[in-house]
Amino acid sequence: MPREDLHDGKEERRRGPSDRVLWAVIAERLKDERGLDVSGVEVIVEDAEATLNGRVRHKADKRRIEDVADIDGVRHVQNNLRVHESGPWTFL
Repeated sequence: MPREDLHDGKEERRRGPSDRVLWAVIAERLKDERGLDVSGVEVIVEDAEATLNGRVRHKADKRRIEDVADIDGVRHVQNNLRVHESGPWTFL
């Protein structure tokens, strides 16, 4: 007896937590990080890939936020964060 295709041409559902759960975990972890200002940071999770957008104060914050977002279940973290510069540079 032939086996019927149960997903009717739709893409198979990936294993692991949903994007919504991944987003919630990342958001909670960022909120709990001491000394880290994430007020200018947007987190988007789609197909188990986290995208970080916005501005941060320091390069170290940019790296730290990426590390916090790299949790089990996330396949890739795309870090689009920009370091906010305090003002124009002047060279004499």
